[in-house]
Amino acid sequence: MWREVRLLTSVSLRNIWGVNQIRFSGDKKQKRRLLLLLVTYVLLGVILGGYAGGLSYGLILLGMERVLPSYLPAVLSLLIFFFTAFKAGSILFDTVTYEMLIALPVRPAAIVLSRFLNMYVQNIGMCLIIMLPAASVYAWFLKPGLWFYFSMILGTFLMPFLPMTAACAIGALATAVSSRIKYRNMINVVLTITLTIGFLVLVTAESAALEAEGSILQNAEMLGEIAAMLEQGIGSIYFPAKWFSRAVVDSSTAAFAGFFTISVVPAALFVSLVQRYFKKICEALRAHKAQGNYALQELKGRSQLRALYQKEVKRYFASGIYVMNTLIGYILMVVLAVSILVAGVEEVERMLGLPGVMSRFLPLVLALVSSMGSTTVSSISMEGKQWWLTKSLPLTTAQILDSKILVNLTVALPCLVLTDLILMIAVKTTFLGYVWIFVIPFAYLLLFSVLGITINLKMPLFDWESEAVVVKQSGAVVVSMMTGMISTILPMVLVLVLPRRLTDVCLGAVTVLVLAVTAVLYRKNRRVDLRKI
Repeated sequence: MWREVRLLTSVSLRNIWGVNQIRFSGDKKQKRRLLLLLVTYVLLGVILGGYAGGLSYGLILLGMERVLPSYLPAVLSLLIFFFTAFKAGSILFDTVTYEMLIALPVRPAAIVLSRFLNMYVQNIGMCLIIMLPAASVYAWFLKPGLWFYFSMILGTFLMPFLPMTAACAIGALATAVSSRIKYRNMINVVLTITLTIGFLVLVTAESAALEAEGSILQNAEMLGEIAAMLEQGIGSIYFPAKWFSRAVVDSSTAAFAGFFTISVVPAALFVSLVQRYFKKICEALRAHKAQGNYALQELKGRSQLRALYQKEVKRYFASGIYVMNTLIGYILMVVLAVSILVAGVEEVERMLGLPGVMSRFLPLVLALVSSMGSTTVSSISMEGKQWWLTKSLPLTTAQILDSKILVNLTVALPCLVLTDLILMIAVKTTFLGYVWIFVIPFAYLLLFSVLGITINLKMPLFDWESEAVVVKQSGAVVVSMMTGMISTILPMVLVLVLPRRLTDVCLGAVTVLVLAVTAVLYRKNRRVDLRKI
């Protein structure tokens, strides 16, 4: 069975990361796109690793090195749980690949284990990127014994198991519960968004409480008590992190044995349980009840653009992971506005650890959120193997692309308008300040609605097997996110460097530039021959 698991996992990972396309594809453009994606991931890894190393160095200088082996595992575990919960159900019980794999001489246990390992490999990469630089800085300055290296390395490889198991259990339960419900995708989305917002509120509130206590102690120059307080607080939130910390710092074999057990045993039990009922679950998910209540009614005609728009809306809401990964940013933008209305700008800045950012860069912060959730960057790739049908219809390029842009505006505009109206009440600023709160996020929304199309035309992905690959891991999504961060951070730097009296001039220039680029890209997209895509 292990040979089957190895082959299935290898094929799945090669498909996700485009390894075979880089090695064997004769398309030089495709190779360049994939290499660009690889470079982008490496750059992100370097940034995250540098942040982890800098954090480790700062805590050591403050004499709070005991916090590190509990803080980083807790944060990583929460991130793994957070991101895995969105996709676990659709990956474990992917009915598209199930039909292909179940016909092969492969045991269900091998399929389940390979899909679990697929998620593990992706999560362990993030753990290594964060933990290795932090551990290296820790070891360089503190010179620990050999047990530190053994427990740190093995513990890092064990770290993803528990949050992954919890996320997969929740994802499997949500998939099973909603499989027989008519509007199961929307129910999944609502439940996941509710869980996400609750998770963020809980973590933010806990961080704010710890920060408040820490600032009091810091004023009293009691850094040792800060470290003890933080370690105890983290252990109360996520107790395996406490065991990991005791194993690494205090060389406790009992704590390491506990961490090993709590990581491996639940994962093994979960995989064993799922593989036992895997075929029944997948067959139940594929089953549909046909009703005989169809009645022929009056047929209504629609304009071509309206028909395409309705088709795109149905496609969008038919994919829970697509909705979740694009809508969550806009909803959090509304949550941010409500938080500012209730608590005030200064309190929100303190809770987020971003002093002075909201009050001075609020329009650009909203613009950053508007740029990160565009549906258009995946809209062409989501056509998949049916793309040939769309581009063969007697439709113009403008009609097809405009329908995809309209979907993004439909999703984003209500949230953006609601956010702006709340901020009009919550924030006290000048007349031009209110203008920028409305105009700049809207300008960026238009830009990334159009730019998403441009990027996806350059980097389409049609041969996918899971929607998660298109929505979360495609090169187009990564490039769009990087572009969104750069295009908003640079104006923030200008606003910070220039005198305050020139802030309105700077924001006006940014708005004009963004709208001009949007117009150029929009005209360029309309001239693309979709038959060549």
